[in-house]
Amino acid sequence: MMSQKNNSSFDKYHTYLKKVMPHSPWVNSEQINPTFLKVFHSIQDHLILAEINTDNEMFQNSNPKQILFAYYKENILSILIAWPTNHPGFISYNIRTACETLLKLVYSHLFPQKSYEEVSRTSFRHLKEEIKSSTSDVTKQSIIDLCLLYGESSKQIHGHSVSYNDDDLVINNYFENLFDDVKKFSKAINELTNIYFILNKNLFRFSFNDLRVDQRIKIQTSISSEKIHLLR
Repeated sequence: MMSQKNNSSFDKYHTYLKKVMPHSPWVNSEQINPTFLKVFHSIQDHLILAEINTDNEMFQNSNPKQILFAYYKENILSILIAWPTNHPGFISYNIRTACETLLKLVYSHLFPQKSYEEVSRTSFRHLKEEIKSSTSDVTKQSIIDLCLLYGESSKQIHGHSVSYNDDDLVINNYFENLFDDVKKFSKAINELTNIYFILNKNLFRFSFNDLRVDQRIKIQTSISSEKIHLLR
């Protein structure tokens, strides 16, 4: 069930977009697109847990993880900037970047002796193989799913190029109709959120018992019951 607070947050977000992107097809309609609402709530759930993670010791006992986590939150927030531009390549880029940063965050967690520079220079292929060989069961499957999502997002980036023509203002195309495969992109964002929640429980050892009362209340009142279930 979506909370009243989350709906209020969406209203603020939607109102802001009307000011800064009034011609976006996601905001210039009288009716709010239900897929847009789902995307927002998925990102909102993601960001709320991420903010709680900021106070978690797991992200405070390592400088590499602190840096990567800051980047990761920015990556997730950037999806909310990319979506109303109606540019699927831009959205895919932010999803892929978030996947890669999360993978590096997992890598840093598994190999705490490595510096941020070492982690940041590690190629995607080595990240994937070393993490897979160091994990098992649900965590390993989540990493496999994360890598698949990374690969699919990479394909989407390269599959949405356009050519410039002086006789046709190409940018107008992004404001006329919603991009193709909207539900596919929404599903990818929801999947990334699910992976993050699953990793919190099974790898980062998230525990409700370790939370402050205000943090528990925030989760219970602001995160969907579907996502809370992934943490228990």
